[in-house]
Amino acid sequence: MVYELKMKKIMLEVLADKISSIAACILALLEEGYIPNKKKAEVINWSMILSNVYNNIEIFDEEEQTKADSLYNKVIRL
Repeated sequence: MVYELKMKKIMLEVLADKISSIAACILALLEEGYIPNKKKAEVINWSMILSNVYNNIEIFDEEEQTKADSLYNKVIRL
């Protein structure tokens, strides 16, 4: 299965937006004197991992791509 370039680009943009928005939220919380919860850091970490996966998605077989898509859907819902 050849992963669609358009789909890959969209997923990478969504992940980048998610990382950016959570980082901005963490920064705002810190500026107000609050400590962000661990969930925000976990979502950033998984989003960064998935960004690396989707940058190299072509090297994975179909089963691995399906698993990556499943993980992507879980992380996006967080």
